[in-house]
Amino acid sequence: MINTRIFGAELQKAGFTFFSGVPCSYLKSLINYAINNCEYVAAANEGDAVAIASGAFVGGKKAVVLMQNSGLTNAISPLSSLTYPFRIPLLGFVSLRGEFWRISILRITSLFSLSSKKGRLMKKFCTNKNTPFI
Repeated sequence: MINTRIFGAELQKAGFTFFSGVPCSYLKSLINYAINNCEYVAAANEGDAVAIASGAFVGGKKAVVLMQNSGLTNAISPLSSLTYPFRIPLLGFVSLRGEFWRISILRITSLFSLSSKKGRLMKKFCTNKNTPFI
């Protein structure tokens, strides 16, 4: 188990001082750390968290987004239409819910036509070997 105080302090040393996200019992320690030691803006949904963090980046802050994998599809639109075209870097922590991750990926990708821009981005997002997944 990672010590949240040490991990949070390391994030701050790396310049990540702004957090946005939705409630998550798996990430509650990191959320509480952000509330008490950084700037934290609670979001109504995962897409809003991405948009809020993007605004923080435009304002000169390194931002972190916190969400559950069940809400990752809510973030696809701002990820593909805001962060991607404007090259906005965000650090994201997505808690893994359920045991059927591969099935979840298939369900997510099936929601989008793979010939559409969002579908192609989602396929790359889910299969990119350069994206760390822990």
